[in-house]
Amino acid sequence: MMRTMRLAKLSICPCGYSVLKDHIGIGTPYMIDDSTIRSGFRYRCGRCGLVQLNVKVVNAYDEGLNRMSPLPYSLFGEKE
Repeated sequence: MMRTMRLAKLSICPCGYSVLKDHIGIGTPYMIDDSTIRSGFRYRCGRCGLVQLNVKVVNAYDEGLNRMSPLPYSLFGEKE
């Protein structure tokens, strides 16, 4: 099921390093596909190098790439 959700945070790492490009801000709406929520992904922070296991991701529409791309599900707040 497709729905719109807004970014509630930009980082999943305790150091605060953003998962997204600098021009993307909190509150940015994304179309996400609930049927693609899955876990088991490994994330390595680009700043501090912390490795997180079993990260849950969801496919979200990326306007810059004009396609769906996986993003950490925990970045998103409540659905609209």
